[in-house]
Amino acid sequence: MCYIERVVNLLKKVFCSAWILSERDTSKRHFVVLDGIRFCRYPKLKEPVIRFAVLALALLLVASGYGAHNGFHLVELKEIEASNAPLSAPLSRFETNTSKGKEDPSLGFDARIPDMNLELVWIDPGQFEMGSNDGNDNEKPVHRVNITHGYWLGKTEITQAQWRSVMGSDPGHFKGDNLPVENVSWEDCEKFCKKLTDREQKAGRLPNGYVYRLPTEAEWEYAARGGIKSKGFEYAGGDNIDSFGWYYENSMDKTHPVGRKKPNELGLYDMSGSVYEWCYDKYGSYTSDDKTNPSGSLQSWCYVYRGGSWYLGASYCRTTFRDCLRPLSFHAYLGLRVALAPIIRDRSGIILEGRR
Repeated sequence: MCYIERVVNLLKKVFCSAWILSERDTSKRHFVVLDGIRFCRYPKLKEPVIRFAVLALALLLVASGYGAHNGFHLVELKEIEASNAPLSAPLSRFETNTSKGKEDPSLGFDARIPDMNLELVWIDPGQFEMGSNDGNDNEKPVHRVNITHGYWLGKTEITQAQWRSVMGSDPGHFKGDNLPVENVSWEDCEKFCKKLTDREQKAGRLPNGYVYRLPTEAEWEYAARGGIKSKGFEYAGGDNIDSFGWYYENSMDKTHPVGRKKPNELGLYDMSGSVYEWCYDKYGSYTSDDKTNPSGSLQSWCYVYRGGSWYLGASYCRTTFRDCLRPLSFHAYLGLRVALAPIIRDRSGIILEGRR
């Protein structure tokens, strides 16, 4: 074992519960991720010299180029400017939430709504290059996007049984409890998310400042690419679409039960293929400047959908493919995946419930 690997293993053992925190500027929090283990606040780690030494070592590992290929990430979180949403500090894997039931969403952990069998995957904040210079014109130019908040995303698309448990009806063209719900418009999805938010709020299972909503286009692509675990695949999870998604060549002209293909790096299923997924955003052209928590155009007549479907070919299932439809449109190849994410506000602090 090389010297640097010994240092990493020692770091895991000694500081696996340690926050690396800048006390002079509390709007900036540094934390380290080693092979998926977040380094979080630990009351015994009070000596500034120790904190500085660990942070310096982390920076050295990143600068050496070791980190990108060995599951090591150094992330800097800043206050959210556009949304004014709460900064979600990651929690230790060894820390339990004693004030709520074990099924309640706790920042930094996967979650589940037991009475509707809805599993949610925690997505760590980070940055990525959005778009593709090799794709369609509307996927260009590639630009850097910073996601400064953690959020949850459905492990699978919303099923017909889950939709029915909230809305009391089943609009699907294809029938089956575990099939992805389809034939739903953007407006239908907004109503579903609002009802789910109201229900979970009454049950006391909503983190402060979070709601159920459609993911923004940036949140969707970041998660589809694998977030901080991304390996740069063309499709969500790999370069062989047959292993990861249902599309025209393997779907037999119908939808299939969710979660039957392989997941992507984050454990999300069917992000490529199955049914297209509505996003929160109104459609807009890309620009080359860096963006932080983008939430779409303010002026457009259509809403973004992502992910490809059983109905079309592999090129439509790429993680960067994007298109849009009017908010009342519905089709048998169009569904949704919910996010549990910070409320979206404009710069004046007004909550934006969709972009009508």
